[in-house]
This record gives sequence, C-alpha cells and structure tokens, in this order.
Amino acid sequence: MESLKIEYLTEDKLIVKSKYWEVVHEANKGGCISSIRFYNGTNQNILLKPVTSYMGPFQDVLNRDAKIKATNEGRRIIVNVAGELKTLNNSIKSGIAYNYSYKYHEGYVKVTESFHLEKGLGGIRGIGIGCMEITPEMTYFAARESPISAQDRIPRGERLCRCPADWGKINFDGKPC
Repeated sequence: MESLKIEYLTEDKLIVKSKYWEVVHEANKGGCISSIRFYNGTNQNILLKPVTSYMGPFQDVLNRDAKIKATNEGRRIIVNVAGELKTLNNSIKSGIAYNYSYKYHEGYVKVTESFHLEKGLGGIRGIGIGCMEITPEMTYFAARESPISAQDRIPRGERLCRCPADWGKINFDGKPC
C-alpha cells in the first residue's frame, strides 16, 4: 500500500502528502518548500517563509520559473528541482545553476542540494543552504547524519550515535541561516 501521494494544485504548485504531514513545493518560488504542515499538530504551515538557499545577493526563491519534476516510486516520492539563483529584480545574471533532490519517505526526507557556478565564488559574500524561518511554537528538532557523508568522517566500526537521531533545541536568534 502506498502511503505517500503527489497532488498538483496548479501546474506550478505540488504537494507531497502522507497520512501525517504535507509539504508544498512552488515553481514560482524557486521550487522551494513553501509549506510544511503536520496534521496531528496545529495543522498550520510551520514556515514563516519558504526554505531558501542563497549565495550573496542571489537566491533560489526569487526564481519564478524553476522546473519541478515529481516521481512516485511507491514507498518514496522523489521531487527534483532545477533553476538558477536570481536577484530580486533579476538585474544581474548569477551564473549559478542549482539542482535539488528531495527523497520523501514516510518518516523522513533526504535533501541533496547541488550548485554549478560558472564564475566560481569570487566576490560572493555569504552563503546559506536550506535556510528557514519557522513558527516560534517549534522549539525542538531531530536530525540524523547521512550514512554516505558519515562514512568519510567516522572510523570503521564506530557508530554515528547511540540513537537514530540527534535532538536539539531550535535557537536561530531571529536569523533563518
């Protein structure tokens, strides 16, 4: 039985749903996640703004025509997003292409963000990846490290942690990234 579903609200907006939560991606907001709702909580969007990544003045969320492709593989849904980082008025071409892959499973999502810079990082000040502003009611998080990236840092035979996830208190001090 498939527990995850894809719904297209419009051709630019898609929702990935489970029995417990839903996530909205919007092509006219860079393909970024613009809403996360948990049905058994407040059932309201926990994001104050879309999840965004930036390099200097260039942001994914400012791209109004990102390409989104969703694939239902039964027990998981893969959402691929492609676009170019933009400025607010699109006055400067960034030359920074991005590709995001969201692999949704019932209990977690694995996000991979990659960037291709035509000109390198010269002159870019400030980089933020996966920045989010969430409702103040959200006070704790759980995260686990990717086994692929962990292999490079953890000596063979050692466990990443004693529990499946690390828990922490959210403290952004008013800054999303």
